[in-house]
Amino acid sequence: MNKSVGTQATIEKIPVYCYQCVAGPDLLKVVVKDGVAVGVEPNGDVANEHPACGKVCVRAYGLVQKLYNPARIKTPMRRTNPRKGRHEDPRWEPCSWDEALDLLSAKLRGLRAKGLVDEAGYPRLAATFGSGGIAPAYLGTFAAFLAAWGLVDQARASSATTPSTSTASSGTARSRSPPTCRAATTCSPSATTVTPPPA
Repeated sequence: MNKSVGTQATIEKIPVYCYQCVAGPDLLKVVVKDGVAVGVEPNGDVANEHPACGKVCVRAYGLVQKLYNPARIKTPMRRTNPRKGRHEDPRWEPCSWDEALDLLSAKLRGLRAKGLVDEAGYPRLAATFGSGGIAPAYLGTFAAFLAAWGLVDQARASSATTPSTSTASSGTARSRSPPTCRAATTCSPSATTVTPPPA
């Protein structure tokens, strides 16, 4: 820890690492002035060990803004408008962690009571982690939860995961083909990722 004391201010440079994306971890130092993070700088102390010689990418420099952003979400949020759409206000409202966990566990118990898959063979539970993919280290125990749950549709924004549909001659009926599992020839409770068959 590099500490220097001026007339009144105390400045510390605390070595940490950045986990903002799957390219990390970047090693860096957070500059803390009187207990408040005021900046990010490279960590030259690990130049010989770090592939980038202790330098960090530009994302790390935005961490201070992210930490102190007055518009950041500080508590769980609950959607109060059941209508969904581009022009619908979701009417988010803050709730406590206990309320959020109770709401989530009630929904998960309801899904499990109906069965892990719907009538067409698709998982009732879906999770998305963005288009870049998320390394297991970022998920903590969430990956273990998904594995224990059973069949889960883990879609990525960049993947073609929209179920294939066919429109009948009347133009109203739609049917979906059963899914196929990635890295498996048949769907099984241990498979956790599904994609629809090619159209």
